[in-house]
Amino acid sequence: MLATKGNSVSGFPDSYSVIGNNSVLGIPIPVILFGLVALAAWYLTNKTVWGRSVYMAGNNPVATRFSGINTRKVIMYVYLFSALMAAIAAVIMTSRYNSAKVDLGSSYQLQSIAVAVLGGTSISGGYGKVIGVIFGTAIFQVLSSGLNLLGVPSMVINILIGVVLITVLLINFFTANAKRNPLKKAA
Repeated sequence: MLATKGNSVSGFPDSYSVIGNNSVLGIPIPVILFGLVALAAWYLTNKTVWGRSVYMAGNNPVATRFSGINTRKVIMYVYLFSALMAAIAAVIMTSRYNSAKVDLGSSYQLQSIAVAVLGGTSISGGYGKVIGVIFGTAIFQVLSSGLNLLGVPSMVINILIGVVLITVLLINFFTANAKRNPLKKAA
């Protein structure tokens, strides 16, 4: 903000726009990058010690700490991984739009949370699968594209995404309560 005074930066070279706008064998490069990043995220979370530690720390940080895992280090690596994902998204977005602005991705925050929750990621931590996020992304992309094709205003689409998010959170809440209190169901 200080360097740009809130203005957008544009005029990137044409070679930079290749990342966001071209395709290989008919598949857009951003889709290829999404697949590679999803595969890497799946491998990291399911096949490495760090991934298991992430799930453990998200589920029960106290027990994880007492089991000898440095939870601060695990969480620091989660933040670093998140920063890497944000950097990849920023490169794709800025190459697509040929401009960069401080709040360029802020409109995607609600969608990102909704996709993760719809994909089965627990808001309270400890559970989530990459394949679920991929399915959540596909569902929201189809929903968003379909509503755009029907001419629905973007504000209404955001409201519908919020309604879906709240609905999924309520379903998750009541399902978790039913699992925790099986005696109430029998009574």
